[in-house]
Order: sequence, then structure tokens, then C-alpha cells
Amino acid sequence: MHYETAGGGEVPVSPGIEGLPGIREAVDEIRRERVRGAAWAAYRAAVGVLDDLEAGRDPCALAGAAANAIEAANPSMASLANVAHILRLACERGILDSAMRRLVDVLSRYRQELIEAARSLSVGVLVVTVSYSSSVEAALRAWRGEVEVVVAQSLPGGEGVELARLLRSAGFPVRVAPDMATHLYLENASLLAFGADTVTRDGCIVNKVGTRLLAEAARSRGVKTLVVFEPYKVHPRLRCGEVPVERWTVRIEGWGDEVVPVFDETPPSLVTAALTPGGLVEWGSKAESEASRIHREFVKRVLEE
Repeated sequence: MHYETAGGGEVPVSPGIEGLPGIREAVDEIRRERVRGAAWAAYRAAVGVLDDLEAGRDPCALAGAAANAIEAANPSMASLANVAHILRLACERGILDSAMRRLVDVLSRYRQELIEAARSLSVGVLVVTVSYSSSVEAALRAWRGEVEVVVAQSLPGGEGVELARLLRSAGFPVRVAPDMATHLYLENASLLAFGADTVTRDGCIVNKVGTRLLAEAARSRGVKTLVVFEPYKVHPRLRCGEVPVERWTVRIEGWGDEVVPVFDETPPSLVTAALTPGGLVEWGSKAESEASRIHREFVKRVLEE
């Protein structure tokens, strides 16, 4: 199976930022990336801004174009929308350098805080997950010795295999399940855990395609669902149904090429709880208020308001 971004071809230079090579190079690298996720993308974008600042260039002189280019590098990824959001706010307040340095530091600190929050949970014996989320991997490592893991293969892309390999090398009892069979493992599971590329302001979870079907299967079996994410995954503006769906061109053996969505949206009603660096919070009916609070505290931490 072969896959690529729908449309393919060369990635155009983002208009208006030709004079900001640090940001331009970061944007082009993010557009080409197909393995590393939201945390890496946010870090890479922030470092691109810092590269321009350290070279004596002023991103704030082109703040609108720079923010638009960062967000457009992957419109479905909330972490980039948040870097763009922070850039605009920091430029308005004249604190871009310090804000971007704090953002890089916060990205690093969140992961350890998430691990500490995960250690306080008891999650049962068998955890089912989908695709590859570095946030879920961090939580699973905190539970090592307590859980077995089943990972959905997660085609197209097959990122679940990469997660399974990492877990096996860390000593986990782990298996990879074909996507269409993964729901069967929920019969004996204690938890369905998944990450998020984006959490909307009203609590929908945008993640690798197949997540919603597993969440529906978990609910029908009475299995709890846990979304694991850091606060920069909460989109600063978009709500349920508004996040652009990324599509790839997939070559199906014996058939040909098809353009398919590679993310889907899981409503908050299918999610029992969320694990963030701040701890475990109830989701479902409380998702909108919790998502807004989590995002507000993230922005405050970066800008030190």
C-alpha cells in the first residue's frame, strides 16, 4: 500500500514569509512530515520563529503572514494553530522571544507532567489503543508491568505497528490487531485509550481514522474510553465539525488509487475521561467547559499573564 498527501507534488513556498527563512524552513519540513506528530510540529514551528529572531529578523513585522503559514502547514493540527495563536498574542504584547522560549520549555515539561499524572491511575489489565500517539505511549510506559496492550494496525500508514515495536522493545506484552478485528479485543479490555491530533473547543476528538468506531464499540461493551493529550492539542477556535479532515491518496493493491480521509471525529459523548498533565478530568457532558479551561491555562502559562 502506498500513500501520499492528496494532490502530491512540490510544496509551495508560503507567501509573505520569504524574508523569514527560519519559519519557512520549519513550515516546509512540517508539511512533508508523515510520522512525527503534534508535539514535534509545535516544537519545530517555535524553533523556526526563534531561529529568525536569533538571526536578527523580526517575525512580528510579518506576524499575520507568519502565523497563517504556520497554521496552514497542517490545518487539522491544533498544536500549530496554537503556535500561531501565541505568535499573534506575543507580537501584540512585544514578548515574542520570551513567549517562544517559554513555549518550547512548556512543551517539554508537559510530557513529564503527563507521565506523573498517569502514574496515579489504575487502568486494569488489557488496554486497547489505535495508531501511534506519543502521549498514549508516555501513559502506557507509566503503567508498565500492570497492563497488556493491543494496538490497531491503523491503515493507511500503519502507525500502530511503530507503537507496538516501541512497546515490545520496552518489555510490554503487546500485539498488533488488523483494524477490522480490533473491536473484538474490547470484549476483554479494561480500557480503550487514544490520543488526539486536535481537541475542539467543545470537546470533539480528532484522531486517526478508526478511533470513532472503536469508541462506539467500547461504549456498546461498557468499556471506559480515555483520551490522552497535552493542552496545546485544544484548538483555539474550531468546534466540532469544523476541523479540516486530512486526506491521503492510497494505492489499493488490485484496484488503484483512492483519496481517503485519514482522521475522524469522536464526539465527547463517547469519551469517558481525559488524561492531561493536570490530571484526570471527566469528559462527556463536561467536555466543553474542561476544554476551554485547559486551553485558557495553557495560554496563560506560556504568556505568563
